[in-house]
Parts: sequence; structure tokens; C-alpha cells
Amino acid sequence: MDIPFHLSFLFLLLYSMFFAIRSRFTIKKYLYILLISYAYSIYFIWRMTSPIWNGAYFTIIAIAVLFLLIRKLTKRLNGQIAILLTAISFGHLLYCTICRSYHLQYTIDETQYYLILFAVILVLAIQHSWHYCVRKLEHYINLIELKKRWNT
Repeated sequence: MDIPFHLSFLFLLLYSMFFAIRSRFTIKKYLYILLISYAYSIYFIWRMTSPIWNGAYFTIIAIAVLFLLIRKLTKRLNGQIAILLTAISFGHLLYCTICRSYHLQYTIDETQYYLILFAVILVLAIQHSWHYCVRKLEHYINLIELKKRWNT
């Protein structure tokens, strides 16, 4: 097909597809995956016509919007990663296909794709770890308060 893909991208695409099918999402979540895929490809095609922002701003906005969207869609971390991985992979496939079909210049390459993907996963992991630490701290405080009540 003359579309330049790395083997790692194809592996990630197949793995995410398998992971999403194995997760057995509802139809609504599969539609969310499709919506995020289209939004991803449209966002980076829009980058070609935007004279205002440079690449760094587009990448940061993409990471922030993806994080907020994924957090809003599902609560479980496994589901968030499955939706993110599948949506971004199919979005990048769609983006590369559109750019190749219409002979457009690629505005995002494989390294930026991985940067966006892993940055969102990193922010999700930090947020999940933060909530875990807060719960453990609250549990520890509750134990201390319980011991104080028993001692008085």
C-alpha cells in the first residue's frame, strides 16, 4: 500500500485490537474508540492549516485532551489503557492513510505518535498512583484515629 509503517506500530495496532476485543466493552465504548480515532486524525490534519500554533502546542493540547477524555469515559485503569491504545492506534492508521491517499505532508511522525501515547499513559499512571497513595494515607489516618478512640 506504500504507507510507511514501522513494525512496532503494526504490532501495537494488532495488540490493541486484540486487547479491545478481549476486554468485551459495550457498544458505547467501541463507539468512543471510533470517535477518538476520528478526532485524532482530524486534529492532526487540521494542524496543516493552523498558522497560529507550532508542533509543541499541538502535542501538549493533544495529551491534555486525550487524558481528560479517557478519564471521563471509564474509571478502571485497564479500560482506560485499552481504549486509549486502540483509539490512538486506529487514529494514526487513519491519519496516515488519509495523508497518503491525498498526497499530503505528514504533520506528525511515528516518534510524536509514541510521545503522545506514552505521555498519556504516564499521566494516567501518575494519577492512578496518586489516588492509590491518598487512599492508603486515609486508611492509615483512620487506623490512628481508631487507636486513639480505643486508648481514651
